[in-house]
Amino acid sequence: MILLALMLVFAMIYLEEPAQHLADLRDNSEESKTKLVYTTERYALFWISFLMVLLLLVSTSSIDAIFSWRYQKQLRESVAALKTFGLNSKNSADTNNEEHNPPFMGKQFPNEN
Repeated sequence: MILLALMLVFAMIYLEEPAQHLADLRDNSEESKTKLVYTTERYALFWISFLMVLLLLVSTSSIDAIFSWRYQKQLRESVAALKTFGLNSKNSADTNNEEHNPPFMGKQFPNEN
C-alpha cells in the first residue's frame, strides 16, 4: 500500500504538468484545426504498472484471507474434537473450580472473605 501511495505521489508531482501541457496543446490544436500527434506511452506504462501492483496487493490479501479462514475452520474443528473427548482442560479428572478462574487469580487478587 505504501508503494501505491508513493506511485500516486509520483504521478501527481511528475506526470501532472506534462499531462496538462498535452491537454493544452490538444485544446489549441482543436481551435486551429490542425492535427496534433502526441504519444501517451509514459502515462500508459505508469498506470498499467500501478494497476498491476494494485492487482498483486488485492490477490495477496485475498489469498491471505482464504488461508486464514481455512486455518480458523481447522482450529475450531480441533477444539470441538478436544471438547468431545474431554481433553480441553489441563486435567480432566480435576473437578475443582480452577477451570473457571485464570491461573494465579488468587495470588493476584486475594479473596478478602
